[in-house]
Amino acid sequence: MVPPERPPFQQQLSSREPATATSAVMTVVELAGLLRVNRKSAYAAVARGEVPGVVRVGHRIRISRAAVEKWLLGGGVLHGVK
Repeated sequence: MVPPERPPFQQQLSSREPATATSAVMTVVELAGLLRVNRKSAYAAVARGEVPGVVRVGHRIRISRAAVEKWLLGGGVLHGVK
């Protein structure tokens, strides 16, 4: 017997599902794609505190898309960081 398909509002999104361009947060890999750098460079920039809007949730890193867009529009300079 096949279980009935759940309605869309009950379906859960996979945690591995890629974010869309309208998602409020992005992964470091998505940040690397946006900045057109490799994944290792993006992780290093996050570790050095060069990227705004970084939030750590457990072992996972998420980045505010709005903070990064504002940062890029401002020339990619973080105020108060040398």
